[in-house]
Amino acid sequence: MFKSIYFVLVALILFAAPETSFSQWVKIFKENNSSRILLDIYFLPANPDYGWICGKDARVLRTTDRGQTWIESKIDYNKHGEAGFFESIIFLNPYVGYVSGPSGLYKSTDGGATWKLCLDEYVWGCYFVNEVYGVATGGGCSDSQQIFYLTTDGGVTWTNQIYNESNTGMTDLYLTSTTGLGLAVSSGNIWISYDGGKNWSVRNSTGNNDWHEELSFKGNTFILPYSTGCHGGNGKGGVRFSLDGGFTFRDTYLEASMFGSFVISDSVGWVCGRNNTVVQTKDAGFTWESYNCGLKVEDDMDDIYFIDDTTGFVVGLGIYKYQLPKKHKAKIKVIDSTLCDNTPLILEAEGDYEYYDWNGFPGFKQKEVKQSGTYILSVYNMECDTIISDTITLNLKTPAKLNISDLSEAKCVGDTILLNPDLTNVVSYSWSDNFAEVSRKIFTDTDLTLVVEDTSGCLQEFNFSYKFIPLPEVKFKDYKSNACRNEPVILEAEIENATTYNWYNRKKRLISNSPTLEVQNGEEYYIVAENSLGCSSVSDTIAISYEYIENQVSIIPLEGSNNIDLGEMEVLSPLSFTIEVNNTSDQEFVLEEAFMETNTCFSIPKSQFPLVIAANSTAELTVNFYCADYGELKDKLILRDRCDYDSIEVAIERLFYSFDANTKCEVPVKVTNVKMKYPRITHSHLSQNKGKITTYLEYISEKDESVLLSVYNTLGRKLFEVEPDNIIINKSGDFSFCEISAEIDMTQYSDGLYFLYISIGSEYVVLNLTNFK
Repeated sequence: MFKSIYFVLVALILFAAPETSFSQWVKIFKENNSSRILLDIYFLPANPDYGWICGKDARVLRTTDRGQTWIESKIDYNKHGEAGFFESIIFLNPYVGYVSGPSGLYKSTDGGATWKLCLDEYVWGCYFVNEVYGVATGGGCSDSQQIFYLTTDGGVTWTNQIYNESNTGMTDLYLTSTTGLGLAVSSGNIWISYDGGKNWSVRNSTGNNDWHEELSFKGNTFILPYSTGCHGGNGKGGVRFSLDGGFTFRDTYLEASMFGSFVISDSVGWVCGRNNTVVQTKDAGFTWESYNCGLKVEDDMDDIYFIDDTTGFVVGLGIYKYQLPKKHKAKIKVIDSTLCDNTPLILEAEGDYEYYDWNGFPGFKQKEVKQSGTYILSVYNMECDTIISDTITLNLKTPAKLNISDLSEAKCVGDTILLNPDLTNVVSYSWSDNFAEVSRKIFTDTDLTLVVEDTSGCLQEFNFSYKFIPLPEVKFKDYKSNACRNEPVILEAEIENATTYNWYNRKKRLISNSPTLEVQNGEEYYIVAENSLGCSSVSDTIAISYEYIENQVSIIPLEGSNNIDLGEMEVLSPLSFTIEVNNTSDQEFVLEEAFMETNTCFSIPKSQFPLVIAANSTAELTVNFYCADYGELKDKLILRDRCDYDSIEVAIERLFYSFDANTKCEVPVKVTNVKMKYPRITHSHLSQNKGKITTYLEYISEKDESVLLSVYNTLGRKLFEVEPDNIIINKSGDFSFCEISAEIDMTQYSDGLYFLYISIGSEYVVLNLTNFK
């Protein structure tokens, strides 16, 4: 099949977007709970493969591969202030280090895997010159006491110096040696020590008494982040930059509280803080540029650390690693074209990236193109990557369209569909079944293909597939075509998916919209069923006829009696007797069955049927009797002919069971059974709570009985009647098992003896009532 490419490439233009260098932060450790925020990060200067992070929730994270992976451990802390709160961490070698904060100061000798308490005090920052000599500090804002704790034996023992400067909270410090210069910072002040941290004094002010959480300097370059106020808790703040060793500062307000800082060189430094703020200065604090690309908006930052100029980390709600910005040059390639089969043109970006933008809107690596126009592709992995876009302009031809009748309308079996294609811009055509004309009518389910060649030389295939909606199929359940006089006949049509039903006889349409119809006349009937799509079907005609005849067979009763009385007999004694059945018609009659109404003790052997009775003749029918019950038993023998039935009552007045026996005194006796009378009371009792008495009664009955409860005094005078509170009746066969309860209020009567008379039908019971209030 000939195919031609359906697009013209007018222009292919590459242009470069401005190459702005953004910092790029990649989150390498996720943390979404502010109660687990990370607060300080430190790498071992002599071997930066080793690094540590501390924070809230008593956590310490450590790395041995320059921050590629991190392992977490927990400190078993003593609670001080906020639980598990650690603000400062330092290590002297890969094994020995210290962590401090409001929850105390702890020491590790295994690289941060386990920790032991050294100082059980509320402190903030700490600094150690070597494995055993160090200083920790804290206090100040609330109690105006600044405390420096000193240890010379690795935290086994401590001494302290207390100072009293108003409204300044101690945070961070640095020592050059065990005997030399030391610097510390508090809210608005820099402190100095000349003897290795044993004694301290305020050297100079940094400005307002704002919270400085970290002391960061290199040579004479000092960077102090601040949060306004002594405690720094109001969410506002900035950074102070000094080039003269921290005596004078250039103050820059950054709106959000700043907590962490790091000095790279005399003119370059970093600061981080609230509201995902990370800023950098390259001109000694004159200007600060935001470098927060890649940081989540909701992530607060608390500390920042750079191993070298290009390897840095910022911590807060998680750990972010700094990466240099990357350049991504987009390139568009055409991997498929709009061909004669009318498939869309496919544009694809070369290379794999996280994000693809087509004409400024997010998309995928591939883009389907169906219209002429200019398409611009941008690719990047991070929003702050440098992007060079690619542009392609396309002029697409439009293939020939084939207009045809709408095939969406539902058609029923028996309807017709007209296929009439519009062959504008078509030079030739052919149907898959070799039909010669363009237009054609469709009467049955079809699956056709029309192949056309348009003026551009392309061959296109159009498929026409259609199924007609079938008519409802009508069937009838079994029905009686010959009925007796006054016997209704039920006609029920079995139809799938029908919604409308119209019944007819030869005379008129009947009022019915149901698949079921009751008829009582001998006529011909049919139904027209219709589904929800309007497709209808007509059933076959049903003929119903009625026979108006009298009974052909009847039971000949005993002389002078309208029933059969078997008298009395002993229980478990079998009996058989016969009755005569008379055929009163002039035709032979076949009796298919006879039955007893209750079918308990009387039975009719089935082997007698079918019983053929000649015209105007009689035949005998055998009935068997066997029963273990006793008392008066009655049943009814019923014969069914074609249009009616005849019956006769069969009765035994009394069944009994008797036997002879001797007493212990050798006196002969004759025993026989009698029928138990009902109702029969089986249980009764009373319970009393002061002047209120509850009665409970159980009885068995063969029928519904009236229940009466009456209270009498000892003179036989009825005082009042009582209505039952609760009646429970459980049926089992011919019997009812009943429970009755009632509450009798005797509080208004004097103490003494009374009687409760309970009558149930013909039965009664009398219970004594003793009234004690």
